[in-house]
Amino acid sequence: MRKKKVTIDDAEFSISPLTLEQVDEFIAQLDKPLDPTADDVKKFKIELEQRARRVVAWGLDNALADDVSERWTPERVYRKLDLKCFAELQDEILSFSNLKGQKLTDAASGEDKPTPIM
Repeated sequence: MRKKKVTIDDAEFSISPLTLEQVDEFIAQLDKPLDPTADDVKKFKIELEQRARRVVAWGLDNALADDVSERWTPERVYRKLDLKCFAELQDEILSFSNLKGQKLTDAASGEDKPTPIM
């Protein structure tokens, strides 16, 4: 499995691209319609967050050796990463997996920001 180091401020992460199986699941998730006008908007937001956390967990976990005891899971991503690390890792993993997301420009700062996984 290919690996690369990503440094965000002083934190260093090893990431790998998604496997073909994970790409298939990722694409199937994108094909699954999410209705933001549904009665339960909170459920919609939770589903989007879970999709994004799953991709980041996959990319981090794929870079680990098979015998590592603490695997990256969506729950661990939620507990251990801050918003900046999460967003940058998401963008790096999608790009490394050849699933590049478009970048949005923040109107206030003019900086590029990774788009969330929808």
